[in-house]
Amino acid sequence: MTQPKGPSTPSYDAVRAVSVLHQLTLESVLAESRQELEFRILNRTVALCPYDRASLWAMDGRKPALIGVSGKSSVDKYSELAAKWCDCIAAFSENGKNAVVNEAIFESDVDKEAWKQLGEKTSGLSVLWLPIYSRKKLKAGLWLERWGEKQWQAAELKLFQPLTLGYGAAWEKLDRPGMGSRLAKGAFSRGRFLAFVAVMLALLIFVRLPLRVVAPCTVVAKDPLVVTAPLNGVVEEVVVEPGQSVDQGELLFIYDKRVALEELEVAEQQVRIIESSLNRSRMLAFGDEEARAEIAILEHRLEQEKARLELAEYNVSRLEVTADLAGQVVIDDPHEWRGRPVVIGERVLELVKSEHSKLRIWLPDDDNVDFDEERQLKVFLNAFPDSSLRADLAYVAPNVGLSPDGVPSVMAEAQWRDLDRELKIGLQGTAVLYGDRVSLAYWLLRKPWAWMNRVLGL
Repeated sequence: MTQPKGPSTPSYDAVRAVSVLHQLTLESVLAESRQELEFRILNRTVALCPYDRASLWAMDGRKPALIGVSGKSSVDKYSELAAKWCDCIAAFSENGKNAVVNEAIFESDVDKEAWKQLGEKTSGLSVLWLPIYSRKKLKAGLWLERWGEKQWQAAELKLFQPLTLGYGAAWEKLDRPGMGSRLAKGAFSRGRFLAFVAVMLALLIFVRLPLRVVAPCTVVAKDPLVVTAPLNGVVEEVVVEPGQSVDQGELLFIYDKRVALEELEVAEQQVRIIESSLNRSRMLAFGDEEARAEIAILEHRLEQEKARLELAEYNVSRLEVTADLAGQVVIDDPHEWRGRPVVIGERVLELVKSEHSKLRIWLPDDDNVDFDEERQLKVFLNAFPDSSLRADLAYVAPNVGLSPDGVPSVMAEAQWRDLDRELKIGLQGTAVLYGDRVSLAYWLLRKPWAWMNRVLGL
């Protein structure tokens, strides 16, 4: 019956406790039959505080009588376990108060032995006893067990006190007293109800909590090195994979070499041809005026062809692109680049250092409130659900765009605070941002209010 726990803060736990108390009380009061009320008491009380098993007892007879056990549709009221429960409850229930039950509370050896046997079945036992009163008479009791080494604390006992009052009110409602009794109790019930309403209104108005916004986030690179195409040409193959770590000078991708090598061969051949023609003209220049006139033209042409040759040699030297620094490869799909034509300066991939990262947050448009930049963000990454990280809000964009999920959102960025681990680029999770302190009523009703404004125009 133990409920899982998620990440929480003291303010969040307080609000949750108030909300669960209100919900359980309302559910019990709205129960239309005694059977429905007993089911809710047995199986819904765990929402307020975790335990392993609950049993409900009728206390208006000569001795306790088992009504039901949590998670079971029927029970054997005359079983050995029920008998031991009954002996233990009968030994201390006369004081009529909420109590944490342990061995010290029993006086007789028989009762202590019954308690010991119960504890042996569960490898340790701690019990919380909650009496339920109707018209100032003890009508029922709730027996809540924790097994093993888990113990009930005094603070948890106080937490259940208002709940038992709510259960007693619901029990009283279903007792169906006579007309005279109902008339006598009417004024008191109305007064208690008005007092309850007044307390709840005071809580909603005067309890103030920091506004919390929960938004999806992604770990992105901080100051990545963009690797661009150094030449016009066709990419033959990208030889690295996404997320791969590379060293400085390691091969990243290769161009198709055929065109560049052909251009180099043509340029070399042109230089040889012009050099040969120039040498021939120089030899004939002693007796041939026309040959002397061609020397200047050929020398100019040779300079041009040598420049083309240098360019062709440079292009060939850049056909294999290597990493200028060590880092982690960021690329969507390396296979999509095979056979793809590129132009100079076109982005192919990025190199990032995993220790140089930041957080990118996508705030839904409805949650773009004024944030407290002095308060740290709490970040829960999907890869590490058991721990949280801290970050400082650095930037919130002034305009609304689309998030990667296609939701109208405002982009924000945060810098890590005291990061104690290396994070891979692309990890996703949830960021909790904090705004100004607002009333509990606004804290609870902000989103429903916005929805009514949007849908109903209120």
